[in-house]
Amino acid sequence: MANAVVTTRGRQASLAVLTEGYTPAGPTTMILMRSGHVFVTDPDTVAAIVADEIAATGYARQVVAFDPPVTDPDGTVKQASTDTCFGLVGGAVDDTVSGWYLFEDSGDDATSIVTACVEFVTEKTTDGTELIVRPVVWVWRPTAF
Repeated sequence: MANAVVTTRGRQASLAVLTEGYTPAGPTTMILMRSGHVFVTDPDTVAAIVADEIAATGYARQVVAFDPPVTDPDGTVKQASTDTCFGLVGGAVDDTVSGWYLFEDSGDDATSIVTACVEFVTEKTTDGTELIVRPVVWVWRPTAF
């Protein structure tokens, strides 16, 4: 099972949510990374990682939808994404997907902050069939300060 990692900018955004309010730069969007990409937790913006984005036929970045958050009796909050469908990817030109990043899409890679990443345990080679990234569940647990 792959683990999602919140990036440095993602932690900063979370802190802003808790302390001062926060408005994302744009919709939460997923970018797929090709084989050989070294996943890091501190890319500042999409511009720092875009060179390793996959280039398969039919691929385009996708907005990620989330279900409403659910709060457990102990205060733990969980929120799951829905399936993220990229449609038919590959075929004429294939690529190998090694994982993904989530970012706030401002419309400009230089200002779109990267908030989380997942490196796949097993890479997936595109082949012209439907490419779906299964749901991710975010969990926030209350902690004493």
